[in-house]
Amino acid sequence: MFVIRKFEDPDADQIVTLFYDTVHSVNARDYTLEQLNAWAPKRSADERKEQVERLKLSLRKHISYVADMGGQVVGFADIIEDGYLNRMFAHKDHQGEGIGSALLRKLECEVMQLGITEVRTDASITAKPFFERHGCDGSTTNSNSTLRFDGQFQDGENFIAVSFITLKLTTATLVRKCYPKFPKWYFKSFFHLLGKMIPKSTFATSTL
Repeated sequence: MFVIRKFEDPDADQIVTLFYDTVHSVNARDYTLEQLNAWAPKRSADERKEQVERLKLSLRKHISYVADMGGQVVGFADIIEDGYLNRMFAHKDHQGEGIGSALLRKLECEVMQLGITEVRTDASITAKPFFERHGCDGSTTNSNSTLRFDGQFQDGENFIAVSFITLKLTTATLVRKCYPKFPKWYFKSFFHLLGKMIPKSTFATSTL
């Protein structure tokens, strides 16, 4: 069993390892080795220490949670207060155990309480089916391509494009997921009123 709790600084070291291992195993079926190495490069000991410190700063700034299984971090996710889901990964050995679903639900409800009317993310090709199962709409993708966002990751002197898909969750879906006991008629009046009061947010991306 795991519990969802707020991120703490000591978690950062485990998260860096989790991120690298997951990208190079779970995402390997959808990306080339060159893309994987650019997205999650192998780092020296000193570079890794710097990465851990940068990650701490980043996760402190955002709404950040981890999945804790007896002291082991088996998942993490963070969302910016404007509604942009920045990162979400589950441990490579604990895929399909509900970790991602629990983290996503927690962050969705956190930003819902802030009055956010839409959540966006740039999902990996691997993660796209997961987000679609949770109500994310990929209809905002470029009509000429299913891949809207190309992250530029530097690998030595070269920049490698790693493709992601822009997805979004709207107010109606968020309300239903965060307040499942409310009757359906309430949803219509609630998000109609909220949509009039609060403008849609704009979003930005960052990397680990």
